[in-house]
Amino acid sequence: MVTELIRSNETEGIIRRKMPLAQEAGHLFSRYFPHAQNGHPFSFFRWLPLPDGKSPEETEAELLKEGVRAFHSGRFSCGKNDEGGFLRLSLASAASMRELEEGLRIIAAYMR
Repeated sequence: MVTELIRSNETEGIIRRKMPLAQEAGHLFSRYFPHAQNGHPFSFFRWLPLPDGKSPEETEAELLKEGVRAFHSGRFSCGKNDEGGFLRLSLASAASMRELEEGLRIIAAYMR
């Protein structure tokens, strides 16, 4: 599928459409989390440290009750990870920028 996509010359069009969305989503993330500047500015994923005193599973469950699905870093690691816990946030999963901003607002309030 990837080979056919590349051969079809559609990749440049997809990139042209996605880059402004990634940039806008990144700006929203930076507005709510100015000190958590991690990842490439066009990345659709960002990481935040888990709140102190909260387990990864507890954090996921509490955010889900607020209407936000976030995943802890343990879901993406192989073996034992002693670096502490993080939330992996997708900036591309929301149906709109308004929905993304609402989710980021909820997460920011939760993290305080």
